[in-house]
Amino acid sequence: MDAEFFLKLTAFSVVATLILWVINRVTHGKPLQTDFRLLTLYITTVTMIGIFGEIFLDTTYNIVVGRPLWHYQILPIHSTYTSYYAIVLWGMLGFYLYYMHQILKHNFHVQSKWKIATIFAGEALILESIINLASLWVFGKLIYFYTPDDLWHVTSVQNFPFYFVCGLLIVVILKRFQTFPIFFSLFNCFIVLIILLASLR
Repeated sequence: MDAEFFLKLTAFSVVATLILWVINRVTHGKPLQTDFRLLTLYITTVTMIGIFGEIFLDTTYNIVVGRPLWHYQILPIHSTYTSYYAIVLWGMLGFYLYYMHQILKHNFHVQSKWKIATIFAGEALILESIINLASLWVFGKLIYFYTPDDLWHVTSVQNFPFYFVCGLLIVVILKRFQTFPIFFSLFNCFIVLIILLASLR
């Protein structure tokens, strides 16, 4: 990866994160409260679940269907099932969810893990479509290319169940991990590091 592309990718990520923060700020309607230990836990937990889930799901889908559900086109690893850049993408989603879970609870009184998971699945499809189209505009290619053409290869409704399960896991695991946020943040980083090192074999 050359320096120009790295700088462009970094700027792309910063702008996307700022946009996510603005969405949360506008939805909340007042200043957002931040516990940086919990924010770090959200970012690392969502990243760990997302990276592992991508590899597991796309591997399984490939075995059953005979082709992957998606393949990454930017910094791909693990047979293009995930990517080095996926760490940033899932981290941004964790950043977004930290605030959104607060908003759902306090502004809309949504506390059911089933409802939160359903909302997450819908939001994830929309957000990944937007960032994928933005990538096409900025870099000239999609970050990830979906093999089904039901949504023009930008995302796929077939991914909704995966995101729903992810949403459930995020809620359940975060509830347990919040007892020791620093320890489990480090644990999440360790798992992600193992996955990355495995891609170097």
